[in-house]
Amino acid sequence: MSENYIIITPAFNEAAYIERTIQSVLAQTHKP
Repeated sequence: MSENYIIITPAFNEAAYIERTIQSVLAQTHKP
């Protein structure tokens, strides 16, 4: 069974870091 999560990340003028942030979240192995 898959689990769904919603991630909210404030990012004003930080477009250069969004991809890295998403990759970091997806790579986490510790469940919330």
